[in-house]
Order: sequence, then structure tokens, then C-alpha cells
Amino acid sequence: MDTLESAVRKHHKTRFVFANVNNDLGDWCAEIDSHTSLVKMAYGYARRIAVDALYAQGLVNKDVREHVLMIFKALQAQTGQTVEFQEAAYAQAVEFLKGYNWQFTSIFAKSLSVFASSRAPDGILADADLFTEVLVFSYAQVKEDFEVAEAIDAMFRQDSLSRDQAFEDAYAEINKEIFDDLPLYHINLEEAERYATENGKVVYKDSSGYFTANKNYVPPPQFGLDDENISF
Repeated sequence: MDTLESAVRKHHKTRFVFANVNNDLGDWCAEIDSHTSLVKMAYGYARRIAVDALYAQGLVNKDVREHVLMIFKALQAQTGQTVEFQEAAYAQAVEFLKGYNWQFTSIFAKSLSVFASSRAPDGILADADLFTEVLVFSYAQVKEDFEVAEAIDAMFRQDSLSRDQAFEDAYAEINKEIFDDLPLYHINLEEAERYATENGKVVYKDSSGYFTANKNYVPPPQFGLDDENISF
């Protein structure tokens, strides 16, 4: 089976694990066109996650992060597909990243982007400190959402939410951060219109069919994938 894990050779050895990830992906991306759309999109997620981490660690600047985000959105537009496809690509990226550090989990990945956007890097953050700070940030968000949910329940004299439901609600916003701006393709116009009405989106049409996206959606520009590696 063609996967990002089986395709990418892991050989860079810097002082920072996410620099290793970024550089290994940078070396491999010259081969990207010979792989499936799923692997291409998994590459996009993995590279975006790696650069979010490097930005949070103070190792790359905002311009680099924004450039990689544009590449990521260009890959989304090129691969299209469905939410299920994007989630499968994201899961494949997480599995790939676990090969670098066992602490890398889906929860960490989902929290990382929000964490990186919430702070201005101040000095260099070591890998161990990054993992710790992101998890502390993540659980602080969960605790806040859990307390809000309990307050709402008490107001309406309902039973408290289960812990699983509280965690699911807490991470809904993080999932939205990842998937909300993604153009989603639908099997026909009727299905696209139904989804747009239910989710506050707009229906568009291109050569691949009908898709929904946010109002004033603009297709991302096309970028090359042969970015330079980062050395430390």
C-alpha cells in the first residue's frame, strides 16, 4: 500500500525533530507526482504540522509558515475529494509523524496549530518543552470547555456531560481549524445546496463538479513543492 510512511526516507539528524521531518519531506517531495492523491495530501498535512512546530519553537518566521500554509491549501484544491478523504490523509500524516517521536498524537497535532497561532515565539523552544507546552495548552482548553458545559447543564438542570462528550466538544473547534476552510466536493447540486444551507457555506462549480466553501472563497495559487531544507 502506498503511504507517506513507506515512501519517505527518514535520514536527517538535526537537534530538532520537526526540522528532521521538514527536511526529510523536502528531500522526498521531488517524487510526489509518482504517488497517489492520498499520499500527496498526507504530505501536505505533515509538512504543515512540522512547520507549525518549527514556528512555535522560534526556528522559522511567520513568512515561512504562511508560505507552507499556501502550499497546503493548494494541495487541498488539487486533491479535492471529501471530508473523509482529508481526514484519511490527516490520519496518515499523524502515523508518519509518530515514527519520529512516540509522543506525537492526533490530539497533539490538532492542538499544535492553535497553540502556534496563539503565541509570538520568544527564543528557541526545545522539542521536550514544545511537547509539554502544547499538551498543557490543550488540556487547559479542554478544562475551560468542560467547565462551560457543566455550567450550561446546571443552568438547565440537566445531567452533566460525560467526560467523553466534553472532550469531543472541546476538540470540535480544533477540528474546525483544520477543516473549515477546505472546499468540499459533493455528488450533485442538490447535495451541495443542502450542505451549504446547513453549514453556512456557498455552492461553487468547477471542472471537477459542485463544491461548497466559505463566502468569497478564492482558489489558492499554485506553488512548487521544492522548498529548501532547514538546517540546524
